[in-house]
Amino acid sequence: MKLYILCNFTLCSNSFKFRVILNGFIDFIICFVSNIILKYIKDKSGLTFQEVVKEERMKKAKALLRETDLTVEAIAAEVGYENVEHFNRLFKKSYDMTPVQYRKNK
Repeated sequence: MKLYILCNFTLCSNSFKFRVILNGFIDFIICFVSNIILKYIKDKSGLTFQEVVKEERMKKAKALLRETDLTVEAIAAEVGYENVEHFNRLFKKSYDMTPVQYRKNK
């Protein structure tokens, strides 16, 4: 949306100052709305946005460990973790066992 507004308004005006003001206003609106959404998530779930994302990733990882034969490395990548060691640490912190232990106990 920012790009659409910026492109359409800058085509109408050659004023650099206008573009800078418009750009700043759009950044402010995006930041303001983002903060409202983050507060809403925290109020409704009791978790921060990052915690919600981590929780959903871990749920997906558990399902993949149960339902597929993918390697732990592939599952880590599938749920958004490039570093498998980091994924293993987070998984163990969440479930008190490593992904390999979870798969064996499924």
